Amino acid sequence: MKKTCIFNLVSITIFLLLMSCGENNSFAQNPTPKNVPKVLSNDSTAVIRAFEKLKTNKTFLKDLGLENEKEFSWNDDLIKIISGDLNNDGIADALMFFVIEGRGHGNNADAHYAIFLNENNKWNYQSQLDAGGNWAERLTQLDEIENGKIKGNMVGNKNKSLPDVPVEFIYRNKSFINTYTALHQTEAGVREYIDVIGIQTADYSLIPFTAALKDYQKLLGKGKIIMPEVQPECGTLFDEGLYSELHYPGLIIELSDGKMGACKTVTLKGTGYQIQTDKGTLGEKTTLNELKNILQKNDTWYINDEKNGSKTLVIFDGEESDNLLLLLFDKIGMLVSVTFFVQC
Repeated sequence: MKKTCIFNLVSITIFLLLMSCGENNSFAQNPTPKNVPKVLSNDSTAVIRAFEKLKTNKTFLKDLGLENEKEFSWNDDLIKIISGDLNNDGIADALMFFVIEGRGHGNNADAHYAIFLNENNKWNYQSQLDAGGNWAERLTQLDEIENGKIKGNMVGNKNKSLPDVPVEFIYRNKSFINTYTALHQTEAGVREYIDVIGIQTADYSLIPFTAALKDYQKLLGKGKIIMPEVQPECGTLFDEGLYSELHYPGLIIELSDGKMGACKTVTLKGTGYQIQTDKGTLGEKTTLNELKNILQKNDTWYINDEKNGSKTLVIFDGEESDNLLLLLFDKIGMLVSVTFFVQC
């Protein structure tokens, strides 16, 4: 079942007050800036009608973790709508903020954003995004749609003094896709780490960290399989079989005998690849100084000076993991590649 985060009603009320400052509640009430997509006769009232019908949709309820929930309510006084073209058809679509309260008959609330496309004079639901919860440091506050990009910030939840973290999403294949999150500090645990969430191509397709060989080849093409002359003693991501690699431009995938693969090295410089992590987006414009500024402990990571003047940042890849991420930076401190390394 889908994990659902909740946060108290006081926090969500403050969050809504923050996001409502200068925000658009309906298409009809707002002045029309230049180059805004065409808006049809449908307005926010029609979007809300479409949302009302959605409340009894079994797929939608399952997506929200409500399929077996008996005690909850929708707070329709807190609905907010942002307009903008999400699918590049010249017609304004809708991004709706909505709130669910009282799961399990408790004093709680969780917030979400839903995408409605304006198609053939109908508002068609596409996807939803969780806006945050009780256990999160920050909540997601979306503010505008500009050139197909959904822009906003991750704002402090219980700690309102936390700095805002800019985020961007796009709508693709009936989903929200996080294309950018600014680098930021996260709660400091026993040791510092960078948790990799996903790998993206230049066109924001998602590359799984582990998958079957045939799935990688279906997504990326045939590639080139290389068997090293000397097998490594350790450091592989699999426990059995001969070590081999599947090579693509800018990407190396380790293979096992069972034809399973796992991403090993991702080259960011000149490839358009990005890596989404719990500390933000890593790309070719990421600098060593930026990462050093958000790492709070200097006793759990270190920097190696390489012979050619480049530097490697060595850090754990998870809170409970002994595996490492090796982040290679060039002479001027720009990120070149990331390698996943299993220690002997």
